[in-house]
Amino acid sequence: MSSATRHALLSGGFGHQLLTDLVTTCWTPANIFLSVLIFTWIVFAWDLYLSRRQYKIYKSVTEVPTELIGVLDTETLIKARDYNIDKSCFGFYASIWNQLLNTAILWTEAIPLLWRYSGRLIGRVGYTAGDHEILQTLAFVLI
Repeated sequence: MSSATRHALLSGGFGHQLLTDLVTTCWTPANIFLSVLIFTWIVFAWDLYLSRRQYKIYKSVTEVPTELIGVLDTETLIKARDYNIDKSCFGFYASIWNQLLNTAILWTEAIPLLWRYSGRLIGRVGYTAGDHEILQTLAFVLI
């Protein structure tokens, strides 16, 4: 992008109205929410793909590489390999669980719900939620 075009966009020239229209029509709260959710699933899928690829490498290496023959013995390789295979298997299930949990938290809007509940909770002991955000935050964290 040339500096003249960039200057025109920033100073409210020909592209300003187009940019404003694009932002107001596309960046609605629902679209932002779906974009964040889709992005987290894309990152999750990429991470799962990389982990699966690494798992296959752990499974395929059964002998000490020639470059490490004097440095690493077979017993240590087998222990490290078994540990990494178990760690990788656990990582698969943990990452799937975390992704499903995070999706459920986002989809059910649990964070705003708990924030409102913590505001009502501190209201019961005589504080107003809008004026005592630190107390509300403490109640939120403790819930």
